[in-house]
Amino acid sequence: MEWKEFSAKTVEEAKKIASQELGIGEDDLEVEVLESESKSFLGMKKNNAKIKVKTNSFSQSHVLADKAREALSYILKFIIGEGNIEIQEREHEIYLNVICEDSGLLIGKDGNTLTALQFLVNRMVHKGEQAGKIISIDVGGYREKRKKNLEDIVDTLTQRALKIQKPVRVHTANIFDRWLIHNMLNGHNKVYTKSMGEGKNRKLFIIPSDLKDREEELLKEN
Repeated sequence: MEWKEFSAKTVEEAKKIASQELGIGEDDLEVEVLESESKSFLGMKKNNAKIKVKTNSFSQSHVLADKAREALSYILKFIIGEGNIEIQEREHEIYLNVICEDSGLLIGKDGNTLTALQFLVNRMVHKGEQAGKIISIDVGGYREKRKKNLEDIVDTLTQRALKIQKPVRVHTANIFDRWLIHNMLNGHNKVYTKSMGEGKNRKLFIIPSDLKDREEELLKEN
């Protein structure tokens, strides 16, 4: 959450206004006093206090988690009725795992329905604002298991790319898989990832870092 400014006759009143407008308890706000209340020259007029506030990171994570649970529960009512939602607040994501009998209906072919569900919940929660944490939706641990399988595949393909010193394509049409792989190799000191194409024709490659200057030439061969 970005800093927002509030003013009132006193600092305490400004805090209350900020708390009410943001719907967050005063104890969960980070407050910086920009101007304290004071009287002007000769005491003829009193100047208002001005503060800027934002939610602290711990509180913000809780707020996001509550909003995500509410949004997901609302959507589930139209698809399967109800489902038990487990929540984990992780360092870079809010993880929601749905436990239900109709898991296949929520996952869809290659996890595409689940990907669409995650996209929708993120749009509902963040409403176009820049957010520090993504909302990750899972069903019966499907994505956690998929992630572990992908880690093995990515490790094998990474070693192959380094051995043959060529870009290696990762064969997956799933948006979530591509996102996971990009994140797995983000910051890797020997390889990097590159996506090409649009829609169903989008391709993902793992490329040795030493070949970055020849990237365009090498990818044309694929």
